[in-house]
Order: sequence, then structure tokens, then C-alpha cells
Amino acid sequence: QIPVVLTWGSGIGIALTPIVNKDRVIQMGVATAANAYSTPDDFTFRNFLRAQDEAAFLSSAFLNVLKTREVGVLKINNDYGKSTADSFKEQFVKDGGRIVTEETFAPNSTDFRTHLTKLKATAPKFIYLTTYPKEGGTLLRQAKELGLTSRFVASVAILGGDEFFTLAGTSAEGLIVATSIPSFTSSTEPAVQSFVRSYAEKFAEQPSAPQIYTARAYDALSLVIEAMSKCGTDTECIRQSLFEVQNYHGVSGTFSFDRNGDVSAEFNLQIVKNGEFVPYENELDSREK
Repeated sequence: QIPVVLTWGSGIGIALTPIVNKDRVIQMGVATAANAYSTPDDFTFRNFLRAQDEAAFLSSAFLNVLKTREVGVLKINNDYGKSTADSFKEQFVKDGGRIVTEETFAPNSTDFRTHLTKLKATAPKFIYLTTYPKEGGTLLRQAKELGLTSRFVASVAILGGDEFFTLAGTSAEGLIVATSIPSFTSSTEPAVQSFVRSYAEKFAEQPSAPQIYTARAYDALSLVIEAMSKCGTDTECIRQSLFEVQNYHGVSGTFSFDRNGDVSAEFNLQIVKNGEFVPYENELDSREK
């Protein structure tokens, strides 16, 4: 008789949607990007951004920041990979860009050399990569071993685990990632500063871009607790309370829920430099100097 479930991943969220609606249980997705998760006025919410929102940002970033109109695509074959890649391709072409090549690999793959060899033959300047940390770390290492010189620009899900840097090592240098998380270290928001102190105390490290999911889950649980403090286990009341959330100042940014239970937020680019994610504009500043 649980009133709320927090879920991780687009495939899980989409599969559970008809079940939680039938049972009138709140579902809060903390790592759920697929566009298909958007359903109006029901019991499903997410404080993670839609694939089409990321696509709009990345299309503009490729054209206006990275200064390219030709991009290759390499995607994982699941709900997340297909939704993010399809959204990006549609938006990029609409904005005047061109997809020069596309490769798809299976989840849990460990050998990407065939796909990377094909991409190397096409030699796009940039490759849009949508994958998870485990596959992404291995893929970048093999790309370097094959001498692939294309720059990788990854969707946010590559940030979701510590194994990324373990597997990629120095091959991660120069990877650009789109994320919606604010800079933890520079934020003046009291909630963010409290989170940073608590996180550093518990895990003996400063949170950075990969902690986007930790921050999203922290905010999701905080919102649920706040709603349940007013509603108890009445899921209709919790649902209405969440729909009323506007301009919530959380650890992962400021957001509001729309009638689909979706949120909006601003994106930014991060780049791996010396084994850490730093804001991409810092890289631009150093080049200009």
C-alpha cells in the first residue's frame, strides 16, 4: 500500500506508467528523459528534463558554440537512446544541420570497434553520443585506441555512475556533456550549499556534474516528503500538491511542474579537463587567452 515510488530510467518509468495510474500511486522519475513519459494530468511526475528539451539546447550548441553543421550520431538501443537521438536529429535537421552518419549499439555492449571503425571512415568533426556510463567509458577508451579524432558530445546519462572514469581513464579528456545541473561550487543558494557540505562530509569529495542524479533524487524525495506532510498517504492530494509546485528552489535547480508532470530548466555544457568536469565556457576563456 505504498503511496509513492521513485524510479530510475526511461524504460522503467514508461513501463510502470499504466500500472501506477491504475493503482493511483504517485511515480516520480529522477532519471527519466524519454519524451513518451509525458502524460497529462495523471500520477506520473519527473524532475528530470525531457529529451526534446536537451535536443533543442544541443542543436543550438553544435551550431552556435561548436560551430558545426555536420554531426555523426552514436546511440544505445533502448528507450532512452532512441528518444534522445531521434529528438536531436529532428531538431538539428530542422535548424539547418546535417546528420552525416549514425550507428546503434546494444545495451551492455563491451566491444564498439565495428561502430567506431565506421565512424572513423566517415570522420565527422563531432559525434553526438547517447549512452550510459559503463558503455560510454569503454567506448571512449576504444575510440582513442583506434585513433578516432572526432570529438564526442554526450547526452546527460553518461554522467550516471562512478565507473565512467574508471573505464575511460584519460580517454575521457575533452568529452563535452550537456547537463542541466547548476555549478555546486559557485551556487549561492542555501539549499545547494547545505547539500554540498553534507555530501562532502558523507562521501569525502566535492559534488560535481556526475552528481546530477544524486541532486535530482534528493529534490524528488524532498518534494514528496513536503507533499506527504500535508496529505499523508492520500495520493490524490499528493498529486494535486505536486501539480501546484512552482519555482521550487532545489539542489538541482529551480523548477515547476506542468500538467504533464514535467519540468523545465536551463542547460549548460561541461567538459572533461584533467579528469574532472568543468564548465565549457572556462575552456573557451582559456583558449581566448
